[in-house]
Amino acid sequence: MKLNASGFYLAVVALMVLAVWMVWGDNGFNSLVGLREEKARILEKTREIEAENRGIENIIARLQHDGTYIEHLAKHGFGLARKEEFIFRFASHAPASKDTGAEVTMP
Repeated sequence: MKLNASGFYLAVVALMVLAVWMVWGDNGFNSLVGLREEKARILEKTREIEAENRGIENIIARLQHDGTYIEHLAKHGFGLARKEEFIFRFASHAPASKDTGAEVTMP
């Protein structure tokens, strides 16, 4: 069977359309690249969440088994103390301004 010129050109155009569709079509090469980039972003976010979960699991384990950690949280987080302990809170003082003429002396 002999292929005439118009059939040849029609086949070439069809191949070109197919090639364009394979690259820029809905499921083409560009979509593949976009999906790979999205997968990389999702994997990175998953790693971050897993690291955060490990930290939370560590805190939970310490809360369940480490009395010293609980005491530290109670003292520093809530300002609690044991019966025989005292907590001193000192107000922060800004240095006296030169305008008032006030002097600060230490005994």
